[in-house]
Amino acid sequence: MYGNHDKRFPFATREFPYIMSKVCKHFSYKDCNFQMKEKKAGCSRMALYKELGNHNIFTHETSFSGPSVEFDPLNKLIHFD
Repeated sequence: MYGNHDKRFPFATREFPYIMSKVCKHFSYKDCNFQMKEKKAGCSRMALYKELGNHNIFTHETSFSGPSVEFDPLNKLIHFD
């Protein structure tokens, strides 16, 4: 998940991804990114954040192929269904 970074409220954009990591075993908080790079300034997440000032605007990328971490005790790859 990608979020924005606000120096005034550094934890405001990190709350929702943190809660998601505690609720969903397939969601990884450590893989979230909260950088606001100049080359991504035109993306909707950053544009809405700058325009509205809302901290809770995210880009979430998903995969139907399965998690990158193996959760199966038999070390088989797991596919989402």
